Amino acid sequence: IYARVSTDEQARVEEGSIKNQLALKKFVDAENMKHDGKWGILVDSYADEGFSAKDLNRPAVKKLLLDIHSGKVDTVLITEISRLSRSVRDWIDLRKFFEEHDASFIATRQNFDTSTAFGRAMLSFAIEFSQLERELTGERVKASYLARAGRGLWTGGQVPFGLDRTEKAGHLLVN
Repeated sequence: IYARVSTDEQARVEEGSIKNQLALKKFVDAENMKHDGKWGILVDSYADEGFSAKDLNRPAVKKLLLDIHSGKVDTVLITEISRLSRSVRDWIDLRKFFEEHDASFIATRQNFDTSTAFGRAMLSFAIEFSQLERELTGERVKASYLARAGRGLWTGGQVPFGLDRTEKAGHLLVN
């Protein structure tokens, strides 16, 4: 099982996304019940807390890839493809890596299973939209910051020396 959230704040939510993603053990149990206990076993869980999916430079992803390379892991369970990566380039490399190591992945919410031809074909479309979503979010955040700055509002971060926050959001007062 691989799980990821983008921010440390999301990771601190006790009943949040990471815990829900790691609950894929129930998926493994259900599949084993359907297949008389012969579907597979859960060998490990990998979680990156506070990491963007813009690239694969994450500790748990690196460990997961090493475990696939060594043959310890042959199927990766994720809730949705955006947990592993939102980059088309990464997915091209991942797909090749998975094929070279006779591994597959299953995205349970999106019903992707790369052990099937249809699952592999549909993956390409979903990855494009995942990357589009990441890029659009970045554009919206940038536009919001620029608009706030254009109106003379503080856009966040550390309060500059000589200024204090006020009760009115986005406004600073000379100290």
